Amino acid sequence: MALEESFGNVSTELTETIISLHVTRRKFQPPMSVVSSEESEKELCCICRDEYDEGLDIGRLVCGHEYHFCCIKQWLFHKNDCPICKRTAIKL
Repeated sequence: MALEESFGNVSTELTETIISLHVTRRKFQPPMSVVSSEESEKELCCICRDEYDEGLDIGRLVCGHEYHFCCIKQWLFHKNDCPICKRTAIKL
């Protein structure tokens, strides 16, 4: 990250339109479980480290990893790869 900061703002040149066309969106629905929500492990967005709340937009990359849509959109403005597996997120 320090190296990236020394270079300044890096852009992938992916536009909001391109991102919206290539990132699959869905509304988050928590899994049905017998265990109460306090006892079960919450799913977290690995970008912001916040929980997924019911009804929020989730973005899924072609590699299958999911994030809050707003988080992955901002990520893709700067890096065109998956934060988890590092595969190219959108091939142009």
